[in-house]
Amino acid sequence: MWPLSQTGRVDPLDRVDRTGDCRFRRGLSPCARPAGLGELVTSDIDPFDLDAAMLRKSASDIKAMLSALAARLEGALPGRVKVEWKRDGLFSAEKHVTRIAFDADDGLYVISMGRGEVETTLARKVRGVAISTKTLAPGDWLSQVRAHVAALADHAGRTGDSLNDFL
Repeated sequence: MWPLSQTGRVDPLDRVDRTGDCRFRRGLSPCARPAGLGELVTSDIDPFDLDAAMLRKSASDIKAMLSALAARLEGALPGRVKVEWKRDGLFSAEKHVTRIAFDADDGLYVISMGRGEVETTLARKVRGVAISTKTLAPGDWLSQVRAHVAALADHAGRTGDSLNDFL
């Protein structure tokens, strides 16, 4: 079932699941829709087309979010983050992030995008050599990166305090 957006057109991002649950709606109050038009409009739309539109929108959002993540990590952790960029076409000036690698002391956190899918991995290192690599869910990967950055910040703070006390 596909509800109408505020403009009166069907919006694939406002999808209601098959049970009628409207928890994931954007903008409108839960399950609010113009009276009388919902079934007439939604019965003529192919769900495959709407799912494909949502997938295309998701892919472009992921490119933008990876670029923002790359900028944020490079600014926060210079020297520890390597970003790989790729042009969108032969003569295109547009580029997008294909890979971000965060070199932690005990591991290498990598997030990459290929063929529209995001892959996140963690390679455990001992003395600079990767001994194991495992694929993580993007949410788990981000929480581990966040925890590692927090640990680095805590260590840097304690080191600064020690130096300050010494002087």
